[in-house]
Amino acid sequence: MVVVVQESLQREHDGQELLEPAQELQEAGQVLQDLGTQEGLQGGDKRHELCQDLQEVDQGLRKAEQKLQEAGREYLKVELCRYALTTLGSRSATLRNLAAQEECHARRAHPRPRHQLVTDAVVRRAAGAMRPSSTDLTKSVARIQCLERGSMDAQGDGDGCLWWAWRRPPTLLSSLLLLILFGFVSPSSAFDLASCGAALGMESGKIKDVQITASSSYDVSVTGPVSARLKIERLGGAWCPRKMVGTADSKEYLEIDLETTHVISATESQGRFGNGQGVEFVETYMLEYWRPGVTSWYTYKRWDGEKILKGNVNTYTVVRNELVPPILASKVRFVPYSPHPRTVCMRVELLGCPYTDGVVSYSMPQGQDRGVEVDLLDLSYDGTTTEGLLYGGLGQLHDGTVGDHNFRTDIGHGKGYEWVGWRNDSQSPLEISFEFDGVRNFSSLHIYTNNMHTKDVQRQSRVTTVWKPGRR
Repeated sequence: MVVVVQESLQREHDGQELLEPAQELQEAGQVLQDLGTQEGLQGGDKRHELCQDLQEVDQGLRKAEQKLQEAGREYLKVELCRYALTTLGSRSATLRNLAAQEECHARRAHPRPRHQLVTDAVVRRAAGAMRPSSTDLTKSVARIQCLERGSMDAQGDGDGCLWWAWRRPPTLLSSLLLLILFGFVSPSSAFDLASCGAALGMESGKIKDVQITASSSYDVSVTGPVSARLKIERLGGAWCPRKMVGTADSKEYLEIDLETTHVISATESQGRFGNGQGVEFVETYMLEYWRPGVTSWYTYKRWDGEKILKGNVNTYTVVRNELVPPILASKVRFVPYSPHPRTVCMRVELLGCPYTDGVVSYSMPQGQDRGVEVDLLDLSYDGTTTEGLLYGGLGQLHDGTVGDHNFRTDIGHGKGYEWVGWRNDSQSPLEISFEFDGVRNFSSLHIYTNNMHTKDVQRQSRVTTVWKPGRR
């Protein structure tokens, strides 16, 4: 079998990500702000201190320039130039006013890209406006002009532009290899959460009575599990367990057998209306799930680690819970929860779609965190974790969620939640194994990685694929 390996590189391409080099320059130039305005610098010691600080800024410039060349984005160079000038003159009212004036002028009268015009005007007048106290400031302006024109050659002297001689120090943060959504099947067959929200059949009857069971019922002929269909007034109007929940010895559940593995993206619940006679409902509940290949029932956890889902406040309103991450299961249990003893009844629906990818589990080392704000762990993995190794389960590499190109962006689930990452100096080559439910014909391999060089994150340098046939 011939395997075609296609690497898909995720590169920065929108405006927010293209400003990352500029943000690095701003961080590197913070020391300049602490020294005060450029016009107010006096004395030899201050000049020497300024030169040292400019050296730090230049390190940021050199690093950003390298990333720009790798990205091959001309308009990124323009944005870098503009923000670098803003950084160097961040305490100069003259430069700030100049940039604002030229930006307004660009908006009114010029067909050229606005940021290009602003940069041109600022570069032409920057040296005079800043009145630098050392020749190094003049060099910085010349260097910025080179960046703006994209004219530096390999030797650093193209078109009269100046390279500074200082070397960039070693990077403090180790590069990270970030991986997400390993699709070892054709992308057309991978589940798409945007189109995976249909009701699975409690209300419609597609889920048969025989597929609905419960731990107990107050009266199986009236409030048994078959009465738990959302928006349906049947018999007693809902499923009601025999015991009150919230006591030390009680665990009641309603179980739905979908017969085949499904992606569960949301749940809905109601109380017992009972044609206006019911007063019981579930305030909160938990979910448990099972699928072929696992040895026990798992308790569902949201992206933030929360296990308890909100329920109802009355007997008739439908309350929906979006499941992030989704559940991959063939059986699901609704487990009513209460911090105090109470009688409960409920009607439910599952939303999602059939699961056809065939991935049973994947195994790999657990991811690693990056500082206090960004965790690059596989937090939703539902298998076994032993000494930093994950096996026998599924998690964030196969949950249908695509992370932002900027891995630090919080799209609603915490910074970096959608990504799993590893330091490249902490272990031997990374090995990830995927197990499928049967023999499959693979025509291509797509690996989705983050390649955000500006934050010391890069794709892998090489991928070796080993295919092991299963039992026929």
